[in-house]
Amino acid sequence: KPLNHLQTSQCILAERAMNKQLDGGCHVPVAGFAQIIEDGSLQLRGMVASLDGKLNLQAQSQGDATDFVAIGESVAEKLIQQGADKILREIV
Repeated sequence: KPLNHLQTSQCILAERAMNKQLDGGCHVPVAGFAQIIEDGSLQLRGMVASLDGKLNLQAQSQGDATDFVAIGESVAEKLIQQGADKILREIV
């Protein structure tokens, strides 16, 4: 606990929430990058790509850093609306 950095934890948990919502793992083309930006809010950018690289879906969401799970799930839902679920089903 003394080594835990709150903002880093919030960013990691937002990325993990996105990955969980997408059923991501180590062998799928899913990327997420969360950071605390200047106004103190958490911004998460996510991406899902086809294996051949021809299709690259991107989404982002931003909000209060304490809402890290909702931010992660929001990015995942935006990616799913673009067809990320179809890409990921083809890989698994």
